Amino acid sequence: MTFDVDKTIKFWAEGAIYDLETGKSLLESKRYPYALFLGHLALEKILKAFAVKVTTEHAPFTPLEIMPRCSLRARGPLGRRL
Repeated sequence: MTFDVDKTIKFWAEGAIYDLETGKSLLESKRYPYALFLGHLALEKILKAFAVKVTTEHAPFTPLEIMPRCSLRARGPLGRRL
């Protein structure tokens, strides 16, 4: 079985956008706890997309595993396009 890096990045990024848009709707309807949860979920998914881009491996299961792995392999500051 092959691992398609671009497809995986797209999967995580599209999921993050969907969750962020849903969270925005919940925020506008004053459902703050659920809006916060979806914001957290969107952040986790975009971090996973970043991890896949930097490491070319499947994303770690937990967010706490993502940044140390990425920082070891990234060649520039987080703000720079990789």
